[in-house]
Amino acid sequence: MPKSGLLGKIVLRISWILLPLGIGVFAVSLTLTLLGSARLPIYLLFAGSLLLGLALWYAGNLLEHRRRFYFASTFLILTAGLLFCMKAGIVTLPHRAIWPFLMLFVGFAFLVAGHSRLDRIHPAYLVPAIAFTGLGFLFLLFTTDIIPFSLMSVALWWAPVIFLAAIVSFAVWLYRKKVSGKP
Repeated sequence: MPKSGLLGKIVLRISWILLPLGIGVFAVSLTLTLLGSARLPIYLLFAGSLLLGLALWYAGNLLEHRRRFYFASTFLILTAGLLFCMKAGIVTLPHRAIWPFLMLFVGFAFLVAGHSRLDRIHPAYLVPAIAFTGLGFLFLLFTTDIIPFSLMSVALWWAPVIFLAAIVSFAVWLYRKKVSGKP
């Protein structure tokens, strides 16, 4: 339930539509802009992302137990910050290096959403946050050429090693299970 009167009701009604529609439109327009299929100015995406993020944060403050608003607003505000830094020339990134940052932002958004209600991070939010942050960091290393190899060559080289370690671990587990006699 909203905490304030008429303004809270208006924000609540608008935000239920604005949340999925805004995130969807923003994601599609950012993707099309980065692929070069659409010619939207970056400052337009920055302004839309920031305004939508602030509106959803306000809606999350008006409502109780609304983690999805904090998740979406954190993601949008962080993305607006990245777009602003790119437009201002503070950060120069190739277009292929932007999507790992978006994965990092999703990880941070999970942390904020999980921490928003209980003042501690809930494990249901911590696990995806670690996964998205770790994968975003790993992909960022490959897309910015800090690791000069392609991700495919590294995966093909490490796959047999990981498979061998899994087989050895399984054999040790079976042997210990047989020796201990426990079912």
